[in-house]
Amino acid sequence: MGYTNSGTKGDTEPMRDDLDITSFLEQEGVIGILVKLDSSEGLLFGDLEEATHISQTTLSNRLQRGRELNLSRIRRKAQDHGNAKRYRLTDRGKHLRKQLVSAGLKDYYERYSRLIEQMEEGREEVIKWLEDSYITDPMWEPGGEYDITNVRDRDMY
Repeated sequence: MGYTNSGTKGDTEPMRDDLDITSFLEQEGVIGILVKLDSSEGLLFGDLEEATHISQTTLSNRLQRGRELNLSRIRRKAQDHGNAKRYRLTDRGKHLRKQLVSAGLKDYYERYSRLIEQMEEGREEVIKWLEDSYITDPMWEPGGEYDITNVRDRDMY
């Protein structure tokens, strides 16, 4: 971390830029963006959106702030369509990413991503189950003794 001397012996404070990066790292989605931007080819916005589990607006804001902090830049390849933006890390961003990887955050993020995918798959299974059944209460087994189709009005009270 960079420090500046405020003029008093032994009195140091973090440089403003380091504080900005620290604050940036605390924002939703930033670690995912930084660990996913590992390709020398860079990644398109849509690829990053899919890989980071954050909204388009949040992703756009984080990428803009990353550029302001000189952590990333936009590059275009000849085969990219006209308005495609390909994001790559700067040398500064690569150094920060290296520290994140050393701290195990890339592996943690990969596990986090797999858990999100598993949760989404599980949710889809439950939604399909609900859509395929005649129940009004998820605790009732379809076709079982508490299936709503087997309950008479007098049993409801």
